[in-house]
Amino acid sequence: SSSLSLGIIPTAISWLYQLISERSTQTGMGYCVKISAVQVFGRQEVVTDLLSGLVGGQFDDSIKTLKVTYDPLRGPFMEQPIELRALSIEQAAYYLDTAIKSKTTSEIKEDWRNSHFIFTLHLYHYK
Repeated sequence: SSSLSLGIIPTAISWLYQLISERSTQTGMGYCVKISAVQVFGRQEVVTDLLSGLVGGQFDDSIKTLKVTYDPLRGPFMEQPIELRALSIEQAAYYLDTAIKSKTTSEIKEDWRNSHFIFTLHLYHYK
């Protein structure tokens, strides 16, 4: 299907894996994609690691709350969320689906208005 109907995150995943395939062939470099997904939710801005419930490839429904602290030198920072290696575009799509299903929802308009979903593709290369 066209990238117009997929959405921005699935399109970015598709584009990234296409580019990795092309570049690996051209340069001989290896690439590794790792994925993290975080939600900042509600007025209290609770930060959760949406992929922390994945254990051995199966989802167990236990979502970890991440600590946000303030350091006088670095400013505010968040505990590192889990990064899961995505060996294929299908695995990356599975992680996206899992993260979306793990998001906290609420009937309170103020809560969902103050909710943010952060899905990060981490790209590493090696020889």
